[in-house]
Amino acid sequence: MNETSRYVSQLIELDDEVKFELSKKIKIFIENKDKFQKFSILHFIPDAHKKGGRYMQSISQIDKFDSIKNKITLSNKREIEIKNIIEIKGVKKES
Repeated sequence: MNETSRYVSQLIELDDEVKFELSKKIKIFIENKDKFQKFSILHFIPDAHKKGGRYMQSISQIDKFDSIKNKITLSNKREIEIKNIIEIKGVKKES
């Protein structure tokens, strides 16, 4: 495919209130990750060649959180920078 004709999306800029609420939600999920069966995370993946990228939904368990690099690693080893997450939902484990 010709590089100039390949479509890429732009990163959605969240307003400060949405960022704050999302940050609180991510913190709660990370602190309580063992109470959830899995997570659905909508996140941006930057393109290696062009400005922009694509959005992807990852469904997995959170394996760890790196506070220095500000990213999470999923159980499938995918790493996601916190700044690229635009939505996260958790599915609680059944009792």
